[in-house]
Amino acid sequence: MSNLRTPVGRVTLLGLFLWLSTTVLVQSQPSPAHYSLAELKEMARVHNPTLVQAQALIQGEEGKALQAGLWPNPTIGYEGTQIGLNGTAGDFQGGFLRQKIVTGGKLELSRQKYEARADAARNNAVAQKIRVENDVESSFYATVGADARLQIYDDLLNMAKDHYKTTVELVNVGNLTQADLKMAGVKLQKARLDRFMGENELKQQRASLEAVIGVPLVGASLQGSPQDRIDQPVPDWETLLARTLEQSPLVLAAQDKLRSDELTVQREEAEPIPDLIVQGGAGNNNVDHQVVYMAGLSLQIPLFDQNQGTIQQAQADLSRQKAELERIRLNITRDFAREYSLFLTQYQKVLDYQNIVLPRSREAYEMQLQMYKAHRINWHEVLATQQHYLNNRLDWIGYLVDFQRHRVAVEGFLLQNGLQVPDSPTPPSHIDAVPKPR
Repeated sequence: MSNLRTPVGRVTLLGLFLWLSTTVLVQSQPSPAHYSLAELKEMARVHNPTLVQAQALIQGEEGKALQAGLWPNPTIGYEGTQIGLNGTAGDFQGGFLRQKIVTGGKLELSRQKYEARADAARNNAVAQKIRVENDVESSFYATVGADARLQIYDDLLNMAKDHYKTTVELVNVGNLTQADLKMAGVKLQKARLDRFMGENELKQQRASLEAVIGVPLVGASLQGSPQDRIDQPVPDWETLLARTLEQSPLVLAAQDKLRSDELTVQREEAEPIPDLIVQGGAGNNNVDHQVVYMAGLSLQIPLFDQNQGTIQQAQADLSRQKAELERIRLNITRDFAREYSLFLTQYQKVLDYQNIVLPRSREAYEMQLQMYKAHRINWHEVLATQQHYLNNRLDWIGYLVDFQRHRVAVEGFLLQNGLQVPDSPTPPSHIDAVPKPR
């Protein structure tokens, strides 16, 4: 008896050990993450590479401002005259120190010019941050919308399977024909294709969201609904447009660039003012055997080159930037009108479907279902009404996603595409003297 009990005991203990090991393993595995929209935006602020680029542009302009305001380095040297005369070391041996003194406030103007560009870079960084956040929000609602649509495609596929099964039964009893069965088969295949397309759409939207965030969201679920913020008041056209024109980082950056160009004209107009070169030194006079000194002062006379061409270029840049500022305002006004119109249209579609189309189509489906239970209609008619209701839900979710996208645009200064290269504070054809910026 003992020989029979021992294997059983061993098996029991082994099974208990495996069960405990599996339980501990399952409990030790982290549960899938759940991310809200606010958490995804915070992740994008950390991981999106364009925000790093935007900060680098700021640092670059700050470096130019620092470099442009520095004084020139002094020059130290040695000087000997008539060395080798009659086999001597010459009549003078000594050293000197030479310093260039920049006049006309040119260094300060150069520093202010690049500080204005650094301000433009800061506003461009703000614009890029808003682009990233807007892109995250739009992609977030597109993803949760695609997920909701996929669930409806699952319902439509199940309904198509039910329709096909019902058609087979009716064909077998002679109430429907083979043509009806073929049409039911076509309907089932289209439902499978729609479901396949919905699954691909969800993958694509999720990949777009992960791209703008900068990190993958493996196994994570999103906490949100396409209906978020649908009940909030609609922003007023005039108020929102005025806010966009006054506070848009693109407008503010263009104003900073304009200020930089105005300083550039002043800087280039000051360029012909001669800088002073002061020199002094001391040495030994080998003839009289005395310590002697030297001093010198020189400047360049702006007789032929008065910086005329560069001044003309700076003035052209200033005129171009004035026109650019006006172009940006007009472009914002035009794009805002288009986006706001689409926003209102989608908002009205959402409300009509939410308050009228969906409730009535659902009521129609429920009425058909009751009539079927009362043996007044066949099951195919119930399925047709149900399909109509589900298709209306698909349309409604699509309108919700479009509403969210246009809402984000009009509320977010029309800034989109969180993976575009950040705008540079240096416009085309702008003056940049090298190696030292001025």
